[in-house]
Amino acid sequence: MSKKKIAASSVAAALAAGVVTMAGPAAFGVPLPLDSLESPALSSTNENPTVVDGATVPLEARDGFRVLPYLQRPGATEMTVNWFSETGGASTITVYGPGLPAEGQEFTVEGEQNPVNGYQEAELKQGDLSRATVAGTNKKGILAQGTWIRADNPYKHSIRIDNLQPESTYTYAVNEDGYVHEASFETFPVSGSDLTEPIHIIAFSDTETDQIGRVTYREWVETRNLAEGSEARPEPGSAWDRKYGSATRDGYWAVNYPVTEDEAQRLNNEIIAEQDPDMILLAGDLTERSSWQTHWDEWFRYFAGDQGQLLESIPIFTSPGNHEVYGYCASADDCTPVIRARAAYNQSIDTHGSSNEHPLDAYHRVDYRPVTFISIDSTNGTDQNPNDANNRPPLMSGDDSDITPEQYGTDTPECLHH
Repeated sequence: MSKKKIAASSVAAALAAGVVTMAGPAAFGVPLPLDSLESPALSSTNENPTVVDGATVPLEARDGFRVLPYLQRPGATEMTVNWFSETGGASTITVYGPGLPAEGQEFTVEGEQNPVNGYQEAELKQGDLSRATVAGTNKKGILAQGTWIRADNPYKHSIRIDNLQPESTYTYAVNEDGYVHEASFETFPVSGSDLTEPIHIIAFSDTETDQIGRVTYREWVETRNLAEGSEARPEPGSAWDRKYGSATRDGYWAVNYPVTEDEAQRLNNEIIAEQDPDMILLAGDLTERSSWQTHWDEWFRYFAGDQGQLLESIPIFTSPGNHEVYGYCASADDCTPVIRARAAYNQSIDTHGSSNEHPLDAYHRVDYRPVTFISIDSTNGTDQNPNDANNRPPLMSGDDSDITPEQYGTDTPECLHH
């Protein structure tokens, strides 16, 4: 959280407690700005869901931010700022910094709806979610039906801010229904300029957000031989196993991690924020199922929501993975879920990609001094769930000299740098 927001929150708390008296805007009939983190729409947990005929009833639209501002399409002289609301009215963003008026430059941004941001029947009828946590017992983590359902059909607000100066710091304030979010960002250096200091990029993939992650202790799979002298993994029946549980994955037994997926994502993002990178590179599989709005709700919950605001000041460069075209074809002739999955990705993520509707956001690049980062989509826009594939070619093993295109892995596309 920025120091500005901490200060604003402290003042608001003091006012609420009645320990501060001053003549301010409210004394003259002008309402005080509200802290963005207090936005009713920002709450990602529905404490008292209503279920009718097996389907959760979405909440009524609430004021404030559904998704806090997040940075996209970074450049030396430009930056895109996106956010979501549930009311869709006109919002304002005021930007301050080099080359702009002293009072800042203000923009009015209307919200726009997109059908892919609506909940589908299957999402609303998804019942209680549970995940066993301790081996050999009935103890489970349970997430009650609908506790993750929010208002339906949110509005996206997006503004491209240009005519900025390279390598400069800008602050901005977004006002959504009277709730104000303040943060800052830095523009990139000029493309092709000499590398005068290290570039700090944090790269990872497969966040694969899903609300069941709130109660899931994932398997701690041993993917490689441990270094000589390393402590062995906990064994079946060990104190670790009894406390955190275990499971079999891909035919191999493994103990679980000591934190849930929910806790792990929050901890990871806190560490990333402390490192303050120039950019985040997320190489595919942002959500578990891109065609489901509930899974996008969960992703934004950590990156621009009530569980973290990492992207308010750090731009993100993404690639579509197999989960971004992962929606299960209803039949050989009906792949609308896959189309919806890709459309939902394109709705949530903006890139420097082509405006052509076919490769939209699939192939794109961003430059940072002499370094170019390139995203290449290896999914070919097709459903990449292997369980639905027909006539699967034999799996590759051993010598890969005769590997065929059909055997290439497609779990995550490539992000290249030059």
